Parts: sequence; C-alpha cells; structure tokens
Amino acid sequence: MKRFSIIFWGLVSVFVLFSSCKQKIGWTTVSVADSVRHYYPIIAGDILNLSYEIENTGEEPLIIREIQPSCGCIVPKLTSRMIMPGKSRRLLFKYESAKNIGFVEHVIRIHCNVKPTGIIKLVFDTKKDIMWILRRMTAGNRILIHGVKRNEI
Repeated sequence: MKRFSIIFWGLVSVFVLFSSCKQKIGWTTVSVADSVRHYYPIIAGDILNLSYEIENTGEEPLIIREIQPSCGCIVPKLTSRMIMPGKSRRLLFKYESAKNIGFVEHVIRIHCNVKPTGIIKLVFDTKKDIMWILRRMTAGNRILIHGVKRNEI
C-alpha cells in the first residue's frame, strides 16, 4: 500500500508540474509603418539594407515562428522572435540585387500569432533602369559602352 501511494503521488506531482507550465498564447494585432515600398532605380549588384518597424498593438506577445522571403536574395537579420504588447522592434533584411533584372516585386511573409490570417506581409519592389545606369556611367562628355570609352556625338 505504501508503494502504491508513492507511485500515485509521484504521478500526480509530475502531472501538476508539466500541466502548470504550459501557457496558451492568443492572437494579437500589429502595426507596420510603410509595409509597401518602392526602390527606383537601382544598379545590379547594389545591396539594400531594409528596416521595417513592427509594433505589437495587441494584448498578447507577438511570437514570430518563421520568416519566408520570396527570393533567396533577401536575408533576414533576426535578433529576437518575440515582441511584447505595446512595444515595437525593427526587423532588418539585406537584399542583394545582383540576381534580378528589370522590375521585380518581393514579398516577405512573417508567420506569427497575428489576426486574422497569422501572416504579416512586407512588400517591396525594385527596378533597374538601363538609361539611368548609362547616365550614371557617363563621365563628362565621355561614356562607357561595352567597356570602351567613346566620345559622345
């Protein structure tokens, strides 16, 4: 009987210990300043350092589970996966433009406990303008064409 009571109370204490530690995180709301951006014009090879300010306007902590950029050329620099209620945090991303040509739209999806869908979308687009690139390569009255400097006519 003594052995039975030790096992019984041991199981009860283990159950109480593990069931009391579990907290359920509810849904929250956020505010993102300037979530859609346009970067024109850029040159192939330019590196853009993007910064998005996210504020938790809800009453529950914001828990970031996953960040999914639409392209491998976007690298997140995440320092913390939690934003407490009423606080804000900057999410940093590095975009390498060498792999894209022309107009390109990128979407960064942040999977978290935000209403209503659980996803925050950050959108930005870039455009590489060939005329702007040629003007930028111009030095005085000389222009670089196919690696050879020629006088403008």
